[in-house]
Amino acid sequence: MQKEIKTKEVLSRCDWSASEDRFWLAVMVLQDKWDEVYRIMRRLKHDNNFPKSYYKEWPLFKKLREGAGFLESLQRMLWRDFSH
Repeated sequence: MQKEIKTKEVLSRCDWSASEDRFWLAVMVLQDKWDEVYRIMRRLKHDNNFPKSYYKEWPLFKKLREGAGFLESLQRMLWRDFSH
């Protein structure tokens, strides 16, 4: 818990607004800003350098995957069937 608080504190000190969406997404995930996460995900769905497999494989997205409504939101926003 202390590590998570420290992470959020450090991240909040930086201006991430000029960062690429994939970096901005990581920051928003680490700060638990889920509305912003879903907004960025909608933009990234057309980015060939950010395949959907990242959401399944990357440890960064573990907490996001466990969240209520994640799978439904992902399927609605990005792809019909996330399992493929």
